[in-house]
Amino acid sequence: MTQTNEVFLEQLIKNQYKAAQEMAVATTIYVMLAVLALLGLPILFQGVPFDKLAGLLGGSIFSGLGYTPAKEILDRRERARNLEATRPLLQEIQKSDTALSLDEQQKIKEGLLKLIEKTVSN
Repeated sequence: MTQTNEVFLEQLIKNQYKAAQEMAVATTIYVMLAVLALLGLPILFQGVPFDKLAGLLGGSIFSGLGYTPAKEILDRRERARNLEATRPLLQEIQKSDTALSLDEQQKIKEGLLKLIEKTVSN
């Protein structure tokens, strides 16, 4: 694999892991704020019945958690792992052009380009 391809692939992998990490941090901060609100707001609103306050807070917390896509964190990590798994294959293709027929090489390159395109577009 040429140096440019290796750097590009490595950057794609890093980007996927970094995006997953940023989403996980944002979700953790949101959950911490939600817990603080759940514990602190009843103290601030002592005159309001707790069941009404709990219903309001519960709805807000669950709607906020729905906004932070936990599934997206797992998807990003999976994409990064898929890209990491392609690295040895790309290196093998670059080392030995005779190991595979031209047709097989072209199919693999097209498949890898589709994987990279999907990773970039998502």
